[in-house]
Amino acid sequence: MLKLGGEWMSIRHRRVVRLLVICLATTALTLVHAGAAFAWKAGAHWALAQSAAQQLPAHNPVRAAMLAYPNDLAWGSNGPDLPYMDPLVAIKNTPWADAYHYDLPGSA
Repeated sequence: MLKLGGEWMSIRHRRVVRLLVICLATTALTLVHAGAAFAWKAGAHWALAQSAAQQLPAHNPVRAAMLAYPNDLAWGSNGPDLPYMDPLVAIKNTPWADAYHYDLPGSA
């Protein structure tokens, strides 16, 4: 049993302390062994499309279409990123997503 301030810790307190230690150890291991962060995989194209729409001239018909149809803009810009949502991305097995990005982009 653990002693804290001269008193014995209750079972509930020991469980809380054990849970905190496990959480901290897991977080530390994750940070130490983390490879590249995949923070910008899914959604990067959408953020870029939103920024591009705002930077086009006000009278531009492409800007008008992008702002008039935000759902189409979101789906169209996220389409190449959807395969990166696959759990296999953890082991870097993403052939479809990589093909969408690197095999003849813009040639459709």
